[in-house]
Amino acid sequence: PGEIPIIIGPNTFLGAYGSSNVLGYHAARLPIELDLLNGNPELPSPPDGATIPPGGQAGGGVVALQGGLAGATLDVTINQADARAGGQDTITIIYEVPGEAWAGIGFSNNGGLMVGSEAVIGQPDEGVVQKWILSSKQGIEPMADAQQTLIEPSIVQQGGITTLQFTKILEEPGEIPIIVGPNTFLGAYGSSNAVGYHSRRESFAIDLLSGGVEGVDSREKSLWQAHGWFAAIAWGFLSPMAIGVALVRKLFKGGLWFKIHQALNISVVLFTIIAFGLAVAAISKETPSGASANHFSSDPFPHRKFSIESILNCSRPAV
Repeated sequence: PGEIPIIIGPNTFLGAYGSSNVLGYHAARLPIELDLLNGNPELPSPPDGATIPPGGQAGGGVVALQGGLAGATLDVTINQADARAGGQDTITIIYEVPGEAWAGIGFSNNGGLMVGSEAVIGQPDEGVVQKWILSSKQGIEPMADAQQTLIEPSIVQQGGITTLQFTKILEEPGEIPIIVGPNTFLGAYGSSNAVGYHSRRESFAIDLLSGGVEGVDSREKSLWQAHGWFAAIAWGFLSPMAIGVALVRKLFKGGLWFKIHQALNISVVLFTIIAFGLAVAAISKETPSGASANHFSSDPFPHRKFSIESILNCSRPAV
């Protein structure tokens, strides 16, 4: 009573499994039409050359991405028994981003984290589209030539829009598979045509069978927010206050101005150390076990300059 009945005849079952023993979002799932009288399971699959209907739109179409990729769009097509790939199933992706910059679409099996994922990145100046290994946040590298199996890849810039297009085999040896079902993708693009740190990025879940796109939160936002607050207070408030006290030191009697100046500089150092520690903790949590947690930066330790400066300010004579 009160439950969905199972009849001796046609039923619709759903099968699913996760990525770990902890109950959560499924790693794969599929509805099954099963006739318990005639015993003929039918597994739904998209017809040849069909565009998967993103967001449940019949006939397929362009998905407007959200969050960090607001303004970018994604169009996906599954090609069954693609003759261009020797009869293997492939996926065609058209990814458009606002502005003229490098662009990339990644594939993840670790919950949308950058490190440990793989990506297809287009370099507009060279006109090159390649598969890359996202080995660390500081360095990425193209896959070996034998793995560069993309079909009809291109990257075009026109009217202030960059369009990355390629067809990829769904399952390739030694690479993260793309399944006709739920996947986690990553999208990113830069601020120029030179491949470097992304100006915008987002991880999102996309179901290539039923359609639909939703964001995947792979960032330690609370840690990054705390990092930002401590850094902002240190260098947006405490440091200017220390400088201001030094500029009007004639208004203070004796060495009082220096004591205030010194206390403010010590606070700058402490807040900077805390901000740095929070950033390290955030990056460590966002990096899979065994992978490098280095990050893109022309100076990996810019904080040391400011900390040394503040320490020297604390120790200078009160004049």
